[in-house]
Amino acid sequence: MNYELYSMHFNNDLKKKESDYIENILVDFIEHYQDYKSYMYAHNFLLNIDDIKNNKEINIIEKFVYDNAIDIIDKYNSNNVTDYSIDDFYIEFWGNKNDNFRGYHFDVDEMSYDLGINPNPCLFSSVTYLCDNNIAPLVVTNIKRPAYIEEYEAWENNIIIDNHSIKDMLLLFPRKYTQMIFNGHDYYHGTLQLEKKTFNKRYILGTSFYLKKHRPMCLPYFSYFSYYIWLYNKTNSNKIGLYGNSKYLLPVIKFSNQFNNIQIVHNRRLISNEKKINVLMDENDHLKFFTELLYNSNEMTFNFIKREIYSQICIYDCFIFKILFVANEENS
Repeated sequence: MNYELYSMHFNNDLKKKESDYIENILVDFIEHYQDYKSYMYAHNFLLNIDDIKNNKEINIIEKFVYDNAIDIIDKYNSNNVTDYSIDDFYIEFWGNKNDNFRGYHFDVDEMSYDLGINPNPCLFSSVTYLCDNNIAPLVVTNIKRPAYIEEYEAWENNIIIDNHSIKDMLLLFPRKYTQMIFNGHDYYHGTLQLEKKTFNKRYILGTSFYLKKHRPMCLPYFSYFSYYIWLYNKTNSNKIGLYGNSKYLLPVIKFSNQFNNIQIVHNRRLISNEKKINVLMDENDHLKFFTELLYNSNEMTFNFIKREIYSQICIYDCFIFKILFVANEENS
C-alpha cells in the first residue's frame, strides 16, 4: 500500500483575492458536479491537456487540475524513479461535495464499465480536499485487486479476506488542502461513514492518471462552455451572467497576462501527520473485523475505530492500523 501525503498551496505570486476567486469556482464546480454529470450522461471527465498547453480557452477549473496534475506527476516521479510528463497521460477528474457515499472499489474507467466494456486501469490516483471532515475518512486497505481476473465486475466477488494478508489499513480524514497520491487501481479503498449523519460537507477533487495506451474509452472531454451555460440556466443567479457583469464564471481566465503562464498551485510533503496504531487480534477477530468493515457496516466495528482515533483527530489526520496476530485462545 504505497501512498504520499502533501499539503496544497496556492502560488505566492497570487493575491489573496485571486486564490479566493479560484477556490470559490472550484467549490461551485464541486457543489454542482453530480447534477451536471447526470445532465451530460457522463461519469467523469477528461482534462483538455492540449488546449491548456496552447492557451486555448483556458478556464479556471481545468487550469487548477492541470497545474495540480503537473505537480502530482513530479511527486510520483520522485517517489517511483520514473520520468513521466503530463503528455504521457490521459487525466480523468471529478468532484464530490458530501459524505453520503459509502463503499469500496478499485479505480478504473467506470463509464466503460457502466456501458459493458471492460475498463482500462489507471496508473495511479490522487484526491485533493477543499474542506475538513471528521466523520467520513478515506479508507485504503492492502487488499489487492486479483490479477488473474480480467472482468471488472468479477473483482469484488473474488476478493477473499485472507487472515494473513490483510494487515494494514489507512484512514485519512479530509483536511482542507490535504492531498494524497496512491495506487487506487491496485488497492481496495473507499469512504467510511463513522456516524449516522449524512450529507456533511466533504469537498473533494479527484484525479486518475491513465497512460496513453490505456485511454478511458468512453469518458468525454470536459466542456467548460456547456458547464457555464448549464450552470447559468440552473441557478439563474445575479452573480452569474452571460452578458454584462459575467466576471464570476467567464470561460477564459482574465486576471492578468501573467496568470496563464504560472503554475497556480504546488504541493509540499506533510510531515508528522500520521499516527500508527498496533491492533492485537486473533485470526477469528481479524476476519470478523474486516468482513464487518467492508460489507456489513457493523456499529461495533465502527465504535472500535472511533475509540482508537477520536481523541487524537485534533493532532493527527492520518491513522495507520497495523494488525498484529495473537494466538487464538481456543487453539492455544
